[in-house]
Amino acid sequence: MSATRGLSRRITIALIIIISGGCQAPNDLSVGDRPAQTGGLPETHSAATASAADATLTESEQHHFADRSGLQQMGPDQAVTESLAQLYGASTWENPDWQPGRAGPSASATGGAAPTIANAQQAEKARGNSRPAPAADQGPASKFMSAADLPGAERAIAGIPVLCYHQVEPGEKSYRGFNVSPERFEEQLRYLKSAGYRSLSQAQLIDVLAGRARPGSGGVPERGVFLTFDDGLISHYRIVAPLLKRYGFRGTLFLYPTVLSSNKKAYMNWDQVRELIQDGVFEAGSHSLYHPFLPETTDRELKRQMRASRKLLEEKLPAQIRVFAYPFGVYDRRVIAAADAAGYELAFTIHTGLVQSGEKDNRLTLNRYMVTRGDDLKRFQSYLRLEAPRGMTLQPADGSHVQPGERFTLHLPNVRGDSVRVRLGGRDLELKQTGSVFSGRLPQYKSSRGYLQLEVRAKARDGRRLFQRFLYLDAAKF
Repeated sequence: MSATRGLSRRITIALIIIISGGCQAPNDLSVGDRPAQTGGLPETHSAATASAADATLTESEQHHFADRSGLQQMGPDQAVTESLAQLYGASTWENPDWQPGRAGPSASATGGAAPTIANAQQAEKARGNSRPAPAADQGPASKFMSAADLPGAERAIAGIPVLCYHQVEPGEKSYRGFNVSPERFEEQLRYLKSAGYRSLSQAQLIDVLAGRARPGSGGVPERGVFLTFDDGLISHYRIVAPLLKRYGFRGTLFLYPTVLSSNKKAYMNWDQVRELIQDGVFEAGSHSLYHPFLPETTDRELKRQMRASRKLLEEKLPAQIRVFAYPFGVYDRRVIAAADAAGYELAFTIHTGLVQSGEKDNRLTLNRYMVTRGDDLKRFQSYLRLEAPRGMTLQPADGSHVQPGERFTLHLPNVRGDSVRVRLGGRDLELKQTGSVFSGRLPQYKSSRGYLQLEVRAKARDGRRLFQRFLYLDAAKF
């Protein structure tokens, strides 16, 4: 499987299929005339490879660190996080030699040599700066919809925006598009406060989505926003936390334990994260153990990524870990099931759009808008109001493995039938409508890594513009 992860283009609103990646998904789909491929899951993804053992370190990893002085004297959490941080660097991003189907970025589950690339600069040099780069805009407001097409600021929207941030650093360095300047971040917080938004806690969001609480009652803000910050970056400690406190907001840190033990200057350490949680400005959630592409891991490794990360975070931090964010924003049905089995109450994608109260059926594939360097205030405001169609269902389901030529059906109640559009790589697809059901076939496509992003655009009967994004996976690649 190719390891290409570059984000090559921005694809916008409608039922689209593209390739995705980053804390966002890899994005490299092009439409071609290649014959349809067939194939199922490789053996490494089958249930037969799942292990009943819930060990935190694999045999390969234990062997790699067997001669480390003092390893056996460490506490289990310290040994695991320091060992994995040294073996894997900090994350998959810093280990471009990792191949899918292995236990980790540079070691297989069955043993063998495990070369280490522990320095991000070394890794980027080795692969020509291979860390996935975000597009200037991760939302739909480009070719297919302009910001002017989105609902106006005066319209009341029934939904909760979930925002995703990465770097918040001063200066001209863009961090390949992930960086939001402190000035722009503060402008966004200022707007949120003036518009009446207030932070939701994890417990409040869980209760609202489960239908146990309602916005505007029982202490739940009438206009809530859920702020998230990925990867444990040092700017979250130095810059984000003081600004959140200044404007009366709080957030959730999505963390992976290896990076907190890596002693890298760009990231926080355990003490700094602990301080932020104790100060009340942040809660914590899991972002896996070392940020791999989860659909490409074995069953045993997937289980470990979900459970060991949660266990380590709860052991090291004064926090209950209830929520999860998919690394690179990618998942499949197996990954969703693993998140559920590990006990996570909510899990987040990086699909643009609001989440709806009572959305318990989609609690493990929740929308989360990733704010990037290119988002000015007008665009930021528009995405706070981008609604998803209510009652929408898709078959094959979100996260399914699919093939070209496969039939899909979309149930879209309470929309204008002539407003529904389906696209693949910028090309409209033919749809057949029967009442509120729209059907068609997935066309031929080319995909290097196998992640196919599916998007739908429609108008409600009252004229509101609706948008939702899904993820399919190329069955020939998995």
